[in-house]
Amino acid sequence: MQDDCRWTQCRCNLHRIICYHTTNAAHAILREGFRDATGGYLISAIELTGVWLGDSPMTVNEGATGEEVLQIAFPDDVDLSDYEIVEEQKPYREWCVPAELINTHAVVTLMSIEELDELNDRLFRERLMRQKDRRPGR
Repeated sequence: MQDDCRWTQCRCNLHRIICYHTTNAAHAILREGFRDATGGYLISAIELTGVWLGDSPMTVNEGATGEEVLQIAFPDDVDLSDYEIVEEQKPYREWCVPAELINTHAVVTLMSIEELDELNDRLFRERLMRQKDRRPGR
């Protein structure tokens, strides 16, 4: 399933699109749902409204704040392509998605430290393999 998924860098699993959101408000989000935020992007040249999601858990290096990571699982019939923020040479994918879309279509769960460590280890190995495959002479 992974190889033929239209979201090749997103974590796809049995007809689901899996994304991640890093926060300090995981329990409030799980209770009340996501809320849209509006802010500048690319040195405030563009103003976006929504919830930032990534194909991997984001850290402060990618602009995220917080210690908790929520896993957001969308059914495969949800199209996120209109919300993707595309930047050249970025090693991850990210989207600014309306909160209503997440709240009405996604299953949101708080990842445990063990799940997060396992995921980060797997993502690190995958990125190393992609870099190795891109080297000249391969």
